[in-house]
Amino acid sequence: MDWSGTPLGAIEDWPPILLNTVNMILNAPLPMQIFWGPEFICIYNDAMVPALSIKHPLSLGQPAETVWSEAWEVIGPQIRAVAEQGSIIREIDFRLPLLKNGKLEEHYWTYSYSPLIDHEGAILGVLDVAQDTTSTVLARVAEASHRQSEELLRAFTSATSDVFYRMSADWKLMYQLEGRNFLSNTEIPDPDWLKKYIHPEDQPRVLAAIKQAIDQKGLFEFEHRVLRADGSLGWTFSRAIPILDDFGDITGWFGAATDTSAHKQVESALRQTEKLVAVGKLASTIAHEINNPLESVTNLLYLSKLATQDPSVIGYLDTAEIELRRIAVIANQTLRFHKQLSTPVAVNPRDVFEDSARIYQGRLHNAYIRVRTRYRETAPVTCLDGEIRQVVNNLIGNSIDAMKGGGSLYLRACEATDRITGRRGVRLTVADTGTGIERLTLRQIFQPFFTTKGINGTGLGLWISHEIVERHRGRLRVKSSVSRSRSGTVFTLFLPFETRAS
Repeated sequence: MDWSGTPLGAIEDWPPILLNTVNMILNAPLPMQIFWGPEFICIYNDAMVPALSIKHPLSLGQPAETVWSEAWEVIGPQIRAVAEQGSIIREIDFRLPLLKNGKLEEHYWTYSYSPLIDHEGAILGVLDVAQDTTSTVLARVAEASHRQSEELLRAFTSATSDVFYRMSADWKLMYQLEGRNFLSNTEIPDPDWLKKYIHPEDQPRVLAAIKQAIDQKGLFEFEHRVLRADGSLGWTFSRAIPILDDFGDITGWFGAATDTSAHKQVESALRQTEKLVAVGKLASTIAHEINNPLESVTNLLYLSKLATQDPSVIGYLDTAEIELRRIAVIANQTLRFHKQLSTPVAVNPRDVFEDSARIYQGRLHNAYIRVRTRYRETAPVTCLDGEIRQVVNNLIGNSIDAMKGGGSLYLRACEATDRITGRRGVRLTVADTGTGIERLTLRQIFQPFFTTKGINGTGLGLWISHEIVERHRGRLRVKSSVSRSRSGTVFTLFLPFETRAS
């Protein structure tokens, strides 16, 4: 460092006592620093650097009042007393604020200030020898504050599966106490632990509740979703009370968290059952009411075929008649959640894809979606034709919905082997270049009534599709990416050649 630009001047001009003291502190294991001259210019060793944090190396050669501005109100008078009176000051576990990484923190220090005196007896500076004892002090305070209640708490925690925790005043997690392991505290000094633990959608409400509890110095109670270490979703009910000192200030929090995931699952199952019962009753009514108009339309199609000789028109009418029959099957079977009673037939995967693409031809054209197909020769699959077409139609319809600004729809069919069961069959792939599906959403897409389409979705399509595939002893899987550079979703449907659908 070029010291000529500092109040100390070039090193060649330093007095011997300053040079000797600097050489002494350079290799010292404890944090040490020199405050030199009337401005108390700072020189320090490497052991002091962690305390300075981002203020190093700019603090070299700067006045102590600038370097330690956050604590100068306390240490300034002490340093002056040493410089002016030759006093020796020693503090043990003394609390001082410390600015580290842009944040003001409370630290405890054991330190001494002693004068630096030249051969003529003049005091030219102050030597500081220090040690950060924060961790020791906090451990001692924690031990003292919890010693009396340790036996009671141990007995209580041994009888419960709840997770207990102790927080600092500003809710930075300090210790987590789990069940019988009360004495083996796990220190977690992570200020961002809340964001890693609480579900992102619940974080604003939880943080608001924490702020309210801190402001009111009152009870914190909240039930929220959590993200477990394995990535799964759970529910927790958290309750914490403030620990107050003699002045009524919060010194920390003590709380407990109860895993309510099982309770939530039971509630969810009950709600789903109630919904399914209600939908089943409604579906039965719908199926009954639409049978008459369906029969009328079928008769009109029959009369229309008799009234025309145009082969292309007759072909369109035949397709419409087939789709009407499928609507009747869906209305009377799928919506009523009954198993299909028809007989499995041999189905060519290419025909299923081609027919489905033809049905969506108008939507595909209007949405500027290009269909890219690749059908490898496969043996027919014995299945319930109407149900498998319903699954494929649903997958294609969802892909179209995901590509609002256009894109590509990929339809693939090939023979394959199920890696889990070893059975031979056909793999049907429906892929799109749409917006993709978020990770948390992927875990729920096959649940009944879950939808991301608002009032435009029922939340039944993928659930019914999954049920159909399960009945066919098949497998329906999904992968998705929301990356800007490569977003999209891939649904893979595996059907064994002999599905034995039931």
